[in-house]
Amino acid sequence: MTTSSAPVDGAADALQVLRNRTFDEIAIGDSASLERAFSPQDIQMFALQSGDDVDPESSVSSPSRDTTEAICANVLISAVLGTRLPGPGTQYVSQNLRLLGAVRPGDRLTVQMQVSSKDTATHHVTLDCTCTSQEGVAVFQGQVEVVAPTGSQPG
Repeated sequence: MTTSSAPVDGAADALQVLRNRTFDEIAIGDSASLERAFSPQDIQMFALQSGDDVDPESSVSSPSRDTTEAICANVLISAVLGTRLPGPGTQYVSQNLRLLGAVRPGDRLTVQMQVSSKDTATHHVTLDCTCTSQEGVAVFQGQVEVVAPTGSQPG
């Protein structure tokens, strides 16, 4: 089963009732995606929270931008895991990401996550994730491991 979504900035998402997918409902190959535009204020907030320097004119952080990109990546990944696949009740275990490109103010990023493995004994689910910019340029890629819920939990 594939899950997709409209951009999170849409009013329809605010009204959407969240429902998780239990470990037994998840199949290898299932996927979910999320699209989000990052405003200059988003970039500034992430950079400031990480201690990175930000140019107030451009909202572009210093050459040590990796921290800001990592925060953007985590925001998108956490949103997919907590709202779409598996959804509410998901427990984060680990992640392994490679940051490949910069996030600029106004960028519209799309994160695509796909189930690549399941462990019945631990209820762990591994998802491959890729994030691209509106130009189709990869911003990050890697894997995330979570414990999927075993029971239905509304959001």
